[in-house]
Formats: sequence, C-alpha cells, structure tokens
Amino acid sequence: MYYIIYNGQKFGPMPASELVNYGLNSNSEVWTDGLPAWVKAFEIAELAPYLTSNTPQPPVPGGYQNYNNGGYAPNSNPVNNNGYVPSCNNVSEKKMIFGILAIIFGYLGVQYFYIGKITGGIICILLTCVTCGGWELLTFIQGIVALVMDDKEFDRKFLKSNSSMPLF
Repeated sequence: MYYIIYNGQKFGPMPASELVNYGLNSNSEVWTDGLPAWVKAFEIAELAPYLTSNTPQPPVPGGYQNYNNGGYAPNSNPVNNNGYVPSCNNVSEKKMIFGILAIIFGYLGVQYFYIGKITGGIICILLTCVTCGGWELLTFIQGIVALVMDDKEFDRKFLKSNSSMPLF
C-alpha cells in the first residue's frame, strides 16, 4: 500500500494502481512501508508501469522538492527540535495573510473565513452590526498582534485552536 503527496496533502493508503488518480509522475513524492522517508516515484521499481516516464524530470518550481528535509512517514508530522508540530507547511504565510485581512477587513470576519473558522467569521459580522462598527477596532488590533507574534504561537492560538473565534 502506498501514500502520495498531491496538491500539498497526503493521500493513502492505496494500491499502486490508484496512485495514477493522484497525478502520479516521476517526480511525485510517495511512501510505503519499509521506506525511511518520502521518495520520488521513479525510485521505486514497482511503480515503473504506472509512470508516463521512468526518468526523473527536472524539479518543478514550487513543487515538493526536499520535502521536510527528507520527508516523514504518512502518519506522522514534521517536528522541529522543540517537539513543535506545525499544522501546515506555510504557517508564516497564513499568519501574514490573516493579519492583513484582520487589519483591513476584520469587521467582516474575513480573517476567520481564511483560516477555516466560519463560525468566527459570522460572529464577527454580527458583532460589527451590534456594536455599530466598534468591533472593527478590536479586529484591527488583532491583525497587528497576529503579525508580530511568532509562527509557533500563531499556529497554536489560531490554526490549531478548537475555538470558533480565537481573538489573541
């Protein structure tokens, strides 16, 4: 059984024949039992019949080259030296976009919609209406605080939180 990274997400387990449904090509990152890390599909002989080309292609800009410095097993997450497990590969980018959205459109809850906390976004809209726009000041401050906090703290408070509407 194999796992594949497709559009930045891990899929599997599945038989080799199903990997083609996830865009399997020579440069696809795959993993199976017995491998210490994710590897390119062309490195596994059993996958050769499913590849359009058995020779490695040049890396695609923005692709998953050197994914997490050697990869990780499908049921684990990348971990840094402090035991911190990020919720995604682009926490800093999410933090920056969240902060800017909170500063500019916070009164509409756009920052919460962006990180997938729909209930928080709806509550923001309601609070803006109830406070006649006064809620906008708090979301402006929230945006600034989000931009200056470190990635680990942002990830913990906003992305990993079970709260529908984390504030600070």
